[in-house]
Amino acid sequence: MWLSCIGVLFALGTINISCIVHFNELAWIDMRTYPGGPVAFLLERSSEPSNVGSIATESLSQTISGLVMVSPLCFPAEACTSDIVIIHRYTAAMLSGESLQSPSFCARYCSLQQVSER
Repeated sequence: MWLSCIGVLFALGTINISCIVHFNELAWIDMRTYPGGPVAFLLERSSEPSNVGSIATESLSQTISGLVMVSPLCFPAEACTSDIVIIHRYTAAMLSGESLQSPSFCARYCSLQQVSER
């Protein structure tokens, strides 16, 4: 499971970098004589396919990495020491309608707190 997530994130990162490099190449090299200069090109032509592709792949990779962080199958809470995971767990519990006073949430929070205090 981890390997497939990492592979997808790596592929999305590669696509993102290639798209943003292409968009910057258009702005700063190919269209440098654009009326108003490269900055005007960046502001006015932000809907270029290469820029939209970089934004879409970045959003998708952020979503996938967020789902991996929240998923109890991919990321066991007991093994984590980061406070950001507590926030993800809290948000996931709120969105799923789980009571924050329920034993399962409290056990996960307490186990995270104990691991991070070590």
